[in-house]
Amino acid sequence: MFMKRSRIEARRLFSVLGLWLPGRSLAERWRRFAYATPILMYHAFGASSEIASHYVIPARRFARQMAWLKWMRYRVIGLEEYLRSRRECSLPPRRSVVITMDDGYADNWTVAYPVLRRYRFPATIFVVTNQIGGTYYSNVQSELNGRPMLSWSEIEALRQAGIEIGGHTRDHADLTKLPSKEAREEIAGSKLDLERRLDSTVHCFSYPFGRYNEQVQTCVQQAGFLGACSSNTGLNTPRTPLLALRRVEIHGTASLINFALAVCFGERSQILMRRWKSRMTRLGRRPHSAYDG
Repeated sequence: MFMKRSRIEARRLFSVLGLWLPGRSLAERWRRFAYATPILMYHAFGASSEIASHYVIPARRFARQMAWLKWMRYRVIGLEEYLRSRRECSLPPRRSVVITMDDGYADNWTVAYPVLRRYRFPATIFVVTNQIGGTYYSNVQSELNGRPMLSWSEIEALRQAGIEIGGHTRDHADLTKLPSKEAREEIAGSKLDLERRLDSTVHCFSYPFGRYNEQVQTCVQQAGFLGACSSNTGLNTPRTPLLALRRVEIHGTASLINFALAVCFGERSQILMRRWKSRMTRLGRRPHSAYDG
Protein backbone atom coordinates (compact mmCIF):
# COMPACT_ATOMS: atom_id res chain seq x y z
CA MET A 1 0.00 0.00 0.00
CA PHE A 2 2.82 2.37 0.90
CA MET A 3 4.69 1.64 -2.36
CA LYS A 4 1.52 2.22 -4.37
CA ARG A 5 0.94 5.56 -2.65
CA SER A 6 4.59 6.51 -3.22
CA ARG A 7 4.26 5.80 -6.94
CA ILE A 8 1.11 7.94 -7.08
CA GLU A 9 2.85 10.81 -5.31
CA ALA A 10 5.86 10.45 -7.65
CA ARG A 11 3.54 10.75 -10.65
CA ARG A 12 1.97 13.86 -9.14
CA LEU A 13 5.42 15.37 -8.63
CA PHE A 14 6.45 14.64 -12.20
CA SER A 15 3.20 16.20 -13.42
CA VAL A 16 4.04 19.41 -11.60
CA LEU A 17 7.55 19.34 -13.06
CA GLY A 18 6.21 18.78 -16.54
CA LEU A 19 8.35 15.66 -16.83
CA TRP A 20 5.67 12.97 -16.99
CA LEU A 21 6.07 12.29 -20.72
CA PRO A 22 4.72 9.01 -22.15
CA GLY A 23 7.32 6.76 -23.71
CA ARG A 24 10.25 8.11 -21.71
CA SER A 25 12.08 6.26 -19.01
CA LEU A 26 12.47 7.64 -15.50
CA ALA A 27 16.20 8.09 -16.18
CA GLU A 28 15.44 10.15 -19.29
CA ARG A 29 12.99 12.34 -17.42
CA TRP A 30 15.41 12.88 -14.54
CA ARG A 31 18.24 13.72 -16.96
CA ARG A 32 16.05 16.36 -18.58
CA PHE A 33 15.22 17.84 -15.17
CA ALA A 34 18.79 17.69 -13.80
CA TYR A 35 20.23 19.56 -16.78
CA ALA A 36 17.41 22.09 -17.23
CA THR A 37 18.68 25.47 -16.07
CA PRO A 38 16.77 28.11 -14.09
CA ILE A 39 17.70 31.74 -14.71
CA LEU A 40 16.81 33.85 -11.68
CA MET A 41 15.71 37.46 -12.17
CA TYR A 42 16.25 40.11 -9.50
CA HIS A 43 15.88 43.87 -9.58
CA ALA A 44 16.78 45.96 -6.52
CA PHE A 45 18.27 45.07 -3.12
CA GLY A 46 17.44 46.76 0.15
CA ALA A 47 19.69 47.59 3.06
CA SER A 48 18.70 46.51 6.56
CA SER A 49 16.31 49.44 7.03
CA GLU A 50 14.36 48.94 3.78
CA ILE A 51 11.14 46.92 3.78
CA ALA A 52 10.76 44.02 1.34
CA SER A 53 8.51 44.65 -1.65
CA HIS A 54 7.75 43.17 -5.05
CA TYR A 55 10.97 44.42 -6.67
CA VAL A 56 13.17 45.03 -3.63
CA ILE A 57 14.69 42.12 -1.72
CA PRO A 58 16.34 42.77 1.66
CA ALA A 59 20.03 41.93 1.95
CA ARG A 60 19.48 39.28 4.64
CA ARG A 61 16.87 37.46 2.58
CA PHE A 62 19.12 37.50 -0.49
CA ALA A 63 22.01 36.19 1.61
CA ARG A 64 19.87 33.29 2.87
CA GLN A 65 18.93 32.41 -0.69
CA MET A 66 22.56 32.36 -1.81
CA ALA A 67 23.50 30.30 1.26
CA TRP A 68 20.77 27.80 0.34
CA LEU A 69 22.18 27.45 -3.19
CA LYS A 70 25.62 26.79 -1.71
CA TRP A 71 24.29 24.32 0.85
CA MET A 72 22.29 22.45 -1.80
CA ARG A 73 25.41 22.26 -3.99
CA TYR A 74 23.95 24.08 -6.95
CA ARG A 75 26.51 25.29 -9.44
CA VAL A 76 26.01 28.99 -10.12
CA ILE A 77 27.34 29.83 -13.59
CA GLY A 78 27.49 33.01 -15.63
CA LEU A 79 24.97 33.60 -18.39
CA GLU A 80 27.80 33.71 -20.93
CA GLU A 81 28.95 30.25 -19.83
CA TYR A 82 25.42 28.97 -20.28
CA LEU A 83 25.20 30.49 -23.76
CA ARG A 84 28.58 29.03 -24.68
CA SER A 85 27.52 25.51 -23.74
CA ARG A 86 24.30 25.88 -25.72
CA ARG A 87 26.09 27.21 -28.80
CA GLU A 88 28.55 24.32 -28.60
CA CYS A 89 25.58 21.90 -28.46
CA SER A 90 26.63 20.59 -25.06
CA LEU A 91 24.73 20.38 -21.80
CA PRO A 92 25.45 22.98 -19.11
CA PRO A 93 26.89 21.65 -15.85
CA ARG A 94 24.44 19.55 -13.86
CA ARG A 95 22.34 21.53 -11.33
CA SER A 96 23.33 24.85 -12.88
CA VAL A 97 21.71 28.14 -11.86
CA VAL A 98 22.15 31.55 -13.49
CA ILE A 99 21.66 34.82 -11.54
CA THR A 100 20.59 37.98 -13.37
CA MET A 101 19.63 41.50 -12.27
CA ASP A 102 17.69 43.97 -14.37
CA ASP A 103 18.11 47.75 -14.77
CA GLY A 104 21.40 48.30 -12.91
CA TYR A 105 20.56 49.83 -9.54
CA ALA A 106 23.34 51.15 -7.33
CA ASP A 107 22.41 48.61 -4.65
CA ASN A 108 23.51 45.81 -7.01
CA TRP A 109 27.02 46.98 -6.10
CA THR A 110 26.57 48.06 -2.48
CA VAL A 111 24.20 45.32 -1.29
CA ALA A 112 24.11 42.36 -3.69
CA TYR A 113 27.74 42.14 -4.78
CA PRO A 114 29.20 41.62 -1.27
CA VAL A 115 26.90 38.59 -0.88
CA LEU A 116 27.86 37.21 -4.29
CA ARG A 117 31.53 37.75 -3.48
CA ARG A 118 31.17 35.83 -0.21
CA TYR A 119 29.99 32.76 -2.10
CA ARG A 120 32.07 33.41 -5.23
CA PHE A 121 28.94 33.42 -7.37
CA PRO A 122 28.92 35.06 -10.81
CA ALA A 123 25.96 37.09 -12.04
CA THR A 124 24.84 39.21 -14.98
CA ILE A 125 23.58 42.77 -14.56
CA PHE A 126 21.58 44.28 -17.42
CA VAL A 127 21.97 48.06 -17.43
CA VAL A 128 19.99 50.91 -19.01
CA THR A 129 22.80 52.98 -20.49
CA ASN A 130 21.13 56.43 -20.58
CA GLN A 131 20.29 56.10 -16.88
CA ILE A 132 23.79 55.14 -15.70
CA GLY A 133 24.90 57.50 -12.93
CA GLY A 134 21.39 58.93 -12.56
CA THR A 135 18.11 57.70 -11.12
CA TYR A 136 15.72 55.14 -12.54
CA TYR A 137 12.76 56.39 -14.51
CA SER A 138 10.05 54.50 -16.35
CA ASN A 139 6.87 55.72 -18.02
CA VAL A 140 5.16 52.88 -16.19
CA GLN A 141 4.31 53.67 -12.57
CA SER A 142 6.80 51.77 -10.43
CA GLU A 143 8.08 51.66 -6.88
CA LEU A 144 11.56 51.78 -8.43
CA ASN A 145 11.21 55.23 -10.01
CA GLY A 146 13.78 57.61 -8.51
CA ARG A 147 16.07 54.83 -7.28
CA PRO A 148 19.82 55.54 -7.70
CA MET A 149 21.53 53.73 -10.56
CA LEU A 150 25.04 52.33 -10.92
CA SER A 151 27.77 54.71 -12.05
CA TRP A 152 30.23 53.88 -14.82
CA SER A 153 33.00 53.43 -12.26
CA GLU A 154 30.89 50.96 -10.27
CA ILE A 155 30.00 49.05 -13.43
CA GLU A 156 33.68 48.83 -14.34
CA ALA A 157 34.51 47.63 -10.81
CA LEU A 158 31.82 44.95 -11.06
CA ARG A 159 33.12 43.83 -14.44
CA GLN A 160 36.67 43.65 -13.10
CA ALA A 161 35.33 41.51 -10.23
CA GLY A 162 33.86 38.99 -12.67
CA ILE A 163 30.26 40.22 -12.87
CA GLU A 164 28.97 40.17 -16.46
CA ILE A 165 27.37 43.30 -17.87
CA GLY A 166 24.55 43.05 -20.40
CA GLY A 167 22.42 45.42 -22.44
CA HIS A 168 18.93 46.53 -21.41
CA THR A 169 18.39 49.27 -24.04
CA ARG A 170 19.25 52.94 -23.68
CA ASP A 171 15.99 54.16 -22.15
CA HIS A 172 14.12 51.08 -20.87
CA ALA A 173 11.44 51.44 -23.53
CA ASP A 174 8.89 48.76 -24.39
CA LEU A 175 10.49 47.61 -27.64
CA THR A 176 7.28 46.02 -28.93
CA LYS A 177 5.66 49.46 -29.09
CA LEU A 178 8.48 51.22 -30.97
CA PRO A 179 8.93 51.61 -34.73
CA SER A 180 11.59 49.28 -36.12
CA LYS A 181 14.21 52.03 -36.49
CA GLU A 182 13.82 53.26 -32.89
CA ALA A 183 13.92 49.69 -31.56
CA ARG A 184 17.19 49.06 -33.41
CA GLU A 185 18.69 52.25 -31.98
CA GLU A 186 17.67 51.31 -28.44
CA ILE A 187 19.12 47.79 -28.77
CA ALA A 188 22.26 48.34 -30.84
CA GLY A 189 22.89 51.68 -29.14
CA SER A 190 23.02 50.11 -25.68
CA LYS A 191 25.56 47.55 -26.91
CA LEU A 192 27.67 50.29 -28.50
CA ASP A 193 27.55 52.45 -25.35
CA LEU A 194 28.73 49.60 -23.13
CA GLU A 195 31.44 48.29 -25.43
CA ARG A 196 32.92 51.74 -26.02
CA ARG A 197 33.01 52.60 -22.32
CA LEU A 198 34.06 49.19 -20.98
CA ASP A 199 36.32 48.23 -23.89
CA SER A 200 34.81 44.76 -23.77
CA THR A 201 32.36 42.80 -25.94
CA VAL A 202 28.82 42.55 -24.59
CA HIS A 203 27.07 39.29 -25.44
CA CYS A 204 23.82 39.30 -23.44
CA PHE A 205 20.61 41.30 -23.59
CA SER A 206 17.43 41.56 -21.54
CA TYR A 207 14.12 42.77 -22.97
CA PRO A 208 12.63 45.66 -20.95
CA PHE A 209 9.49 44.41 -19.19
CA GLY A 210 10.39 41.02 -20.68
CA ARG A 211 8.46 41.88 -23.84
CA TYR A 212 9.54 41.01 -27.36
CA ASN A 213 8.21 39.99 -30.76
CA GLU A 214 9.77 38.64 -33.93
CA GLN A 215 10.88 42.09 -35.09
CA VAL A 216 12.56 42.83 -31.76
CA GLN A 217 14.31 39.45 -31.76
CA THR A 218 15.66 40.17 -35.24
CA CYS A 219 17.03 43.53 -34.04
CA VAL A 220 18.74 41.84 -31.08
CA GLN A 221 20.33 39.24 -33.32
CA GLN A 222 21.47 41.83 -35.88
CA ALA A 223 23.02 43.92 -33.10
CA GLY A 224 25.32 40.99 -32.31
CA PHE A 225 23.90 39.72 -29.03
CA LEU A 226 24.25 35.96 -28.55
CA GLY A 227 21.33 35.54 -26.18
CA ALA A 228 18.42 37.47 -24.69
CA CYS A 229 16.36 37.03 -21.53
CA SER A 230 12.59 37.35 -21.52
CA SER A 231 9.99 37.18 -18.76
CA ASN A 232 8.72 33.78 -19.93
CA THR A 233 8.85 31.48 -16.92
CA GLY A 234 10.19 27.94 -16.71
CA LEU A 235 13.43 26.04 -16.92
CA ASN A 236 15.73 26.40 -19.92
CA THR A 237 16.35 23.25 -21.95
CA PRO A 238 18.23 22.65 -25.23
CA ARG A 239 14.98 23.51 -27.00
CA THR A 240 14.64 26.96 -25.42
CA PRO A 241 15.47 29.65 -28.04
CA LEU A 242 18.59 31.60 -27.11
CA LEU A 243 16.79 34.85 -27.98
CA ALA A 244 13.87 33.97 -25.68
CA LEU A 245 15.50 32.53 -22.58
CA ARG A 246 13.13 31.84 -19.70
CA ARG A 247 13.53 33.41 -16.28
CA VAL A 248 11.81 33.11 -12.94
CA GLU A 249 11.39 36.39 -11.11
CA ILE A 250 12.33 36.34 -7.43
CA HIS A 251 10.07 38.74 -5.58
CA GLY A 252 11.47 40.61 -2.62
CA THR A 253 8.80 39.10 -0.39
CA ALA A 254 9.45 35.47 -1.43
CA SER A 255 10.01 33.02 1.42
CA LEU A 256 12.92 30.59 1.32
CA ILE A 257 10.50 27.77 0.46
CA ASN A 258 9.11 29.75 -2.47
CA PHE A 259 12.66 30.49 -3.58
CA ALA A 260 13.55 26.78 -3.46
CA LEU A 261 10.48 25.95 -5.57
CA ALA A 262 11.45 28.63 -8.09
CA VAL A 263 14.94 27.18 -8.43
CA CYS A 264 13.72 23.59 -8.74
CA PHE A 265 10.79 24.18 -11.09
CA GLY A 266 11.52 27.49 -12.79
CA GLU A 267 8.15 28.79 -11.60
CA ARG A 268 6.84 30.72 -8.62
CA SER A 269 4.81 28.61 -6.19
CA GLN A 270 1.56 30.44 -7.00
CA ILE A 271 1.91 29.57 -10.70
CA LEU A 272 2.77 25.96 -9.85
CA MET A 273 -0.32 25.61 -7.71
CA ARG A 274 -2.60 27.16 -10.35
CA ARG A 275 -1.26 24.79 -13.00
CA TRP A 276 -1.58 21.79 -10.71
CA LYS A 277 -5.18 22.61 -9.76
CA SER A 278 -6.07 23.25 -13.40
CA ARG A 279 -4.59 19.90 -14.42
CA MET A 280 -6.39 18.02 -11.66
CA THR A 281 -9.68 19.72 -12.55
CA ARG A 282 -9.30 18.66 -16.18
CA LEU A 283 -8.67 15.10 -15.03
CA GLY A 284 -11.76 15.23 -12.82
CA ARG A 285 -9.78 14.81 -9.61
CA ARG A 286 -9.73 16.74 -6.35
CA PRO A 287 -7.23 19.58 -6.90
CA HIS A 288 -4.67 19.34 -4.12
CA SER A 289 -0.95 19.78 -3.86
CA ALA A 290 1.55 17.14 -4.87
CA TYR A 291 3.11 17.78 -1.48
CA ASP A 292 0.04 16.94 0.59
CA GLY A 293 0.63 14.21 3.12
